[in-house]
Amino acid sequence: MSFMLTSLLSNLFFILFPIFLYDVFWGERRRHKLPNLSYTLMGLLSIGLCMLFPIGLTAGHQFDLHLIPFIIASLYGGHRISAWLAGFMLLLDILLIHDPSPYTLLINAVTALLIQIGIIRFRTYSPKMKISVVVLLSTLSVMVSLYGFYMNTPEEVHDPLTGYVLLGLSIQALSSGMIAGFIEAMRKNMLMRNEMMQIQRLQVIGELAASVSHEVRNPLTVSRGFLQLLLERHKDNEQDARYLRLTLEEMDRAQHIITDYLAYAKPEAEMVSRLQVADELAYVISVLEPYALLGKVEIKVSGVGEGFVLGDKHKFRQCLINLLKNGIEAMPGGGTLEVKAVCDSKKARICIIDSGAGMSTEEVERLGTPYYTTKTKGTGLGTMVAFSVAKAMNGRIEVSSTKGKGTKFIITLPTC
Repeated sequence: MSFMLTSLLSNLFFILFPIFLYDVFWGERRRHKLPNLSYTLMGLLSIGLCMLFPIGLTAGHQFDLHLIPFIIASLYGGHRISAWLAGFMLLLDILLIHDPSPYTLLINAVTALLIQIGIIRFRTYSPKMKISVVVLLSTLSVMVSLYGFYMNTPEEVHDPLTGYVLLGLSIQALSSGMIAGFIEAMRKNMLMRNEMMQIQRLQVIGELAASVSHEVRNPLTVSRGFLQLLLERHKDNEQDARYLRLTLEEMDRAQHIITDYLAYAKPEAEMVSRLQVADELAYVISVLEPYALLGKVEIKVSGVGEGFVLGDKHKFRQCLINLLKNGIEAMPGGGTLEVKAVCDSKKARICIIDSGAGMSTEEVERLGTPYYTTKTKGTGLGTMVAFSVAKAMNGRIEVSSTKGKGTKFIITLPTC
């Protein structure tokens, strides 16, 4: 009994140790370049060790927890990783068993099929749902294995092993649930750490922006006034007038950046009112249509409902303008910018879809961080302000993008 317990704890250690390694070496690097490779290596290590050091139930009969890392790595990593791990398990079966029975091959095939079905929507599930799916698939995989075991062994050994079989089934279900819960808790803590670090960085920038922007805006306003007077006096001198107009344009650009800083430094709504999503979208699109026409971009609007949200009208419009303008500028050769709005009793979803160059996963993850922009001329403040305004309205912005196909922004806000 003590040997069985030692083997069980060893199997659990084989599964948890690579997860700890991942958290230590890659946990803080959410954008490391080879996440699939790290998932695959962790799965290979856990599966190999579990199969090499099985848990002995009774004389001649043993089992291990190798299906748990296979299921977890497949669900979190995707179909490609699942295929690599399935091939590795088949190879180990051949090496360790030498001549695996048809039942063994059938068991592995059915288990892999169940996991492929589970992968399809796994990433969209809540943490509790993910844990439930892991436990369910682990239990089903063991039941499939037990079926193969009973079909492949003499009947006289079935009854003595029934208790051990139930024990193995319970261990598999409890272990998989515990490990999946640990992974979800670790992911939640990692996200909280990243969010806290982000908040601290943004808070420093916000305080700096609020203090500096006010001090810079006053001399800029005075300087702009004198430059306008000089432009009036030198309007007949074409070269001087051109230089003065260029200076005024750059001062206006500086003023715009300062305004973005102030909007970011204080994203909270000042004049909260009940805003109709359809009206706000119509206003923003009417403002940006001339700009879109200059860039040969067609704005298509669909599915605008009658939903209402709570927020500051001006800041909400600024949020929409920033994202729509980014979509237009993402298509320098022209294209179509789709705007879809769907509202129900709980939330309003505004989708902004462009057909531009798209972004990589790393670029998408960095959106909304200070000073990050994918444009040659930009500060990154527009997107940062949009994210801040959405958060101040108790909403969120999700981004999905594919290189060469385009980008999709989804603004989700609570309705009222």
